[in-house]
Amino acid sequence: MSTITVNGRARPARPDLTVAELLREDGTERTGVAVAVDGALVHREQWATTVLRTDAVVEVLSPMQGG
Repeated sequence: MSTITVNGRARPARPDLTVAELLREDGTERTGVAVAVDGALVHREQWATTVLRTDAVVEVLSPMQGG
């Protein structure tokens, strides 16, 4: 079975899954997060067109306060 890894958890991959669809399916709030795929930042404007390949490593990051 093909998978992608999202924040350290494997999940099934499917053809043509975009970053925007992934966030929607996972119920992730779309404001206030950044997304990196295979270590490269994906700009919000590209979420709807960035297709996740099999074995992609996705990190959904939210800002933290502190110092």
